[in-house]
Amino acid sequence: MAAGRSAELKTLGILLAYATENLHIAKWPGTLASRLAYLGSSEHLKTILQAGADANSTDPDCSPPLHCAIVRDEPAILDTLIEHGADPAVINPNWVDTPPIVVAGKYGRAKIIDRLAKAALVEAQDHEGRNALWYAGGRGHHVVFQALVKAGANTEVLTANVRELRPALIPISGAPYPKCLKSVLDAGLDINSKLREIHSFHALGIAARSGHVEICRMLLDHGTCKEFDDDSALIHATRANNLEIVNMLLEEGHKVDVQLDDTPDHGTPLVAAARAGYKDIVTALLQKGASVNYVAPKEITPLRSAVLGGQPTIAKTFIDAGADMNAVNDIGRSAIHSSYHRPDCMKVLVDAGADINLPSPDGTPFYLASFFNQTKVVELLLEHKPDLETRCPDGGFIDSGYTPLHCAASCGYNELLRLLLEKGADIEARTPKGGTPLILAVATNNEESVKILLEYKLDIDAVDIWGGSAIFCLPNPANLSVVRRLINRGASLTIRNNEKYTPLGRAVVNGDLPLVQMLSSQKVDLNAVASEDGTALHIATEKCNVDIVKVLVEKGASPDVANSWMYGSPLQRLFEKYYTSAENKDIIARHLINDAGADVNVRGGNMGSVLSAAILSGSIDMIKLILKKGADIGWQDLHGRRPIHYAALKTAEHFRLLLESSGDDEERLGITTKTKSGLTVLHFAAATGRSDLVELVLSHTSGIISINEPDDDGWTPLLWACRVCESWGTPKEISPEIVKLLLDRGADPSVRGRTCDDREWSPLKMARFHGASQEVIELLTASPSKKREDDWKSKFHVSKKAARTTWFCDLCLFHVYGMLYFCNGCELLYGLCFKCYRYREEVHPYHDKWEERGPEFVDDDEEEEEEKDEEEDDPKSSPGIEQVQDDDSEGDWSNDEAEGDERAKGESK
Repeated sequence: MAAGRSAELKTLGILLAYATENLHIAKWPGTLASRLAYLGSSEHLKTILQAGADANSTDPDCSPPLHCAIVRDEPAILDTLIEHGADPAVINPNWVDTPPIVVAGKYGRAKIIDRLAKAALVEAQDHEGRNALWYAGGRGHHVVFQALVKAGANTEVLTANVRELRPALIPISGAPYPKCLKSVLDAGLDINSKLREIHSFHALGIAARSGHVEICRMLLDHGTCKEFDDDSALIHATRANNLEIVNMLLEEGHKVDVQLDDTPDHGTPLVAAARAGYKDIVTALLQKGASVNYVAPKEITPLRSAVLGGQPTIAKTFIDAGADMNAVNDIGRSAIHSSYHRPDCMKVLVDAGADINLPSPDGTPFYLASFFNQTKVVELLLEHKPDLETRCPDGGFIDSGYTPLHCAASCGYNELLRLLLEKGADIEARTPKGGTPLILAVATNNEESVKILLEYKLDIDAVDIWGGSAIFCLPNPANLSVVRRLINRGASLTIRNNEKYTPLGRAVVNGDLPLVQMLSSQKVDLNAVASEDGTALHIATEKCNVDIVKVLVEKGASPDVANSWMYGSPLQRLFEKYYTSAENKDIIARHLINDAGADVNVRGGNMGSVLSAAILSGSIDMIKLILKKGADIGWQDLHGRRPIHYAALKTAEHFRLLLESSGDDEERLGITTKTKSGLTVLHFAAATGRSDLVELVLSHTSGIISINEPDDDGWTPLLWACRVCESWGTPKEISPEIVKLLLDRGADPSVRGRTCDDREWSPLKMARFHGASQEVIELLTASPSKKREDDWKSKFHVSKKAARTTWFCDLCLFHVYGMLYFCNGCELLYGLCFKCYRYREEVHPYHDKWEERGPEFVDDDEEEEEEKDEEEDDPKSSPGIEQVQDDDSEGDWSNDEAEGDERAKGESK
């Protein structure tokens, strides 16, 4: 075997002689016979065959001997194998079950084909369906091809689609193989057969596409070749730029106005020739009567095709031949629209009288040239006085409603901008969103465009639909050079947009420190208020921007501006935003208190005081500093809440801190007072899930506040404990520990409280409404009522699980489950829960536009999933109070309603 693999035939002869004389070999290795057949060693092969080797041997590592002889084109070896019993029909299992004759066809072994064809094996095929004739035709083995045809091979395989194999007539016509084609024609094969189902292929079309003149001539001269509209050879020849074949086909009378659906943009022969710039073919087609107005599938005329290909000479030829210059395609564009970036084509059309103001879904030719900054085309059109104020039609485009001047200003096309202004384009023209060219130039930070526009007379304070002038539309960060140009030209710094912001307020919102420094250095009112958002300093503290706060304070902004109900002082606002950095809060608070002299007793807003807000989100050290500065521990907010009520919603440490700060004056602290809706400190503490806090509150209210003390709606601390607060670090589920503590202290589980719709609720029903655990349910049902026997299985105590919203109530400070009642009559993002809504006229007067937002309950098919994976939506933003996480993790809890739409081109909101 080693000698055979190495082709050491001399050595092999010696070894074979020894083996046949001295050894009795029962079975010779199959690979040895295949190897000798491949090497063409007839003598050695005969030796082992005579010694008993199998002429039909197979081996997984090599092909049968017969196949090896065919590959090496060794007829003598083939004869030797057949003489010794080799089967001419044996297949090669290692090579898609290929019969020997197929191998011969594939490799073009003519002599071997003669031997095998006599054995009537011409139709044998491998398991892919390929036979010898398919291979011979596809590879151009014309001698083999002729021998197979002569032997009676079925020629249908040349045109039929067998098992997704391409018909052999395709390469015969396209490679090309003219000698094979002649045999095909002599055999009478149907040369008009469709060779593919998709995008019909025929022999003539293939040859024309490939530019094979000889093949085309052979097919046409045969006399049976047909013309096919769905596979026009004339179109293929045109696309191939083969004038000889085109003329040949035209002489045969092929249709000139025919089109294919494979490439709609190139439709007819004339359309294809025009697009590619084949002038000689265009001339030949026109001479044979091709129509200059015959349209392609997408209604593309030859004229528009010439323009698309940038062929002005051909375009003029078509116009001279009577082409309709204003014909439009299926999307409303004509040749002149397609010339927006082709000066030569545009000149041909304009000189011929094409309509330069012809509309299209994308605008007029003049608008398109301006949009794409085609200055040469614009200059050409300006000579013919186009409509300077033409606008882009409304089609959902970012530039809908723009004039050419808007395009130039927004895109920084400065040469075009000057050109249009010099021709009198309207500098005050407005986009549908109210943008002027100046606003667009500022918004897109095109300083040179701004400079050019400011050279002309314009309204520098013109506003868009959001009430913003150009100075509101600066990018973030702003280009200070542009800002100086606007200020020097007289741009107003006191103007307010629809959100009531001044330019300074907007800069603070954007966190643009350099712009804030520049604007605050101008003669502006640093304490101007922006409706519910307060002053610039309020906004800066809300954003917790240390650097901007310091700049504003340095420039003279007051730290004590407040509104009785919309907002407190900037210091209070700092603690009303709970997602901001605790470290930055401390820095800003110390700066405002120690350096700016902020008064910690300025009152206003939903929480009423700095101390109350700081208790919910400030650090203990900061609360101590505020107390040290003399904060009033007894001040009540608009809802009657005192700082001690806020402390009762936090921790025992917060509660003790206020107790210690009151000295002996617990009356001023108000530990036993109620809010306007009747809540005590115990009602708040019961929701925290902190038993040490509840115990502390009970120890200071024993004998004064009953364990079953009702609020104005009959809610006892136990009812409040069966409601999920989910705010200020409280747990996201009802605490079994607190429920048990209250029950052990005598809380009545059968009490009834009411909500805004006068529905009554028991602690058990409330717990089920908020998805309480089984442990809580068992605690509530295990305790008999002290007042009356209560049937815990009654339908009264049944409730579906409430849907969780992303809001919390601005009155009780609890997270809202079930229905949310949202005020649509103001911009405070004020919302109330199902309990507090009944107090709307007292706590939020003069607002009568309320919206109910549901759903109230979780869908049945979602309830189980929500129990597994509760949504972690963060609560909403409110000017008075906002959600806090103990870890001070960052996040934006703003509602969608609070966000203005982001506008195209950077126009202000």
